[in-house]
Amino acid sequence: RTMVSEGAVFSEGTIETLQTTYVRTAQEMIRKYHGAALINDLPFDRDREDLAVKTFAEGLRIGAESFLEEPLGHPEMPSWNKVTSVFPRFPEMLREAVENDA
Repeated sequence: RTMVSEGAVFSEGTIETLQTTYVRTAQEMIRKYHGAALINDLPFDRDREDLAVKTFAEGLRIGAESFLEEPLGHPEMPSWNKVTSVFPRFPEMLREAVENDA
């Protein structure tokens, strides 16, 4: 979303390509590392690696759906500097509210 706010365009096709490229690259790396582990007699849990790739790919899918529904997302929360520039007494007011609530 940061890139979109700076003018980058991510179409549904671009996101699909990103997801596909991630899965293919990850599967290729798993294959390579599995082979290297076999040659060097090192432990390598291919099933766990495959699961990690599937889990991350699912996260990408969910994030992509959310992004496509609302490309700019929700407005960011203001920094404390911005809050105190608008409400100079805010830190003091917050502290008092917390103390009164205790």
